[in-house]
Amino acid sequence: MYDQHHHCVGSYDVPVALGEVLIYRMVHPERLTISLEYQNRAWVVGEVLGACNSSPLEGSLDWIGFGGG
Repeated sequence: MYDQHHHCVGSYDVPVALGEVLIYRMVHPERLTISLEYQNRAWVVGEVLGACNSSPLEGSLDWIGFGGG
């Protein structure tokens, strides 16, 4: 299953069902798909991707509090 960004979030089906991964859509300041992963008893940012798995703008990473790239 592909979202409007033309990348597959379907590969996360099992981790999402197990409650290990959450998938979010951000629409401002740009549209991104964000995964949060449960690691070491804490939620951490996993992936932040734009259309066709493109990298987000640096300002967008700042917006979500993730300057790690």
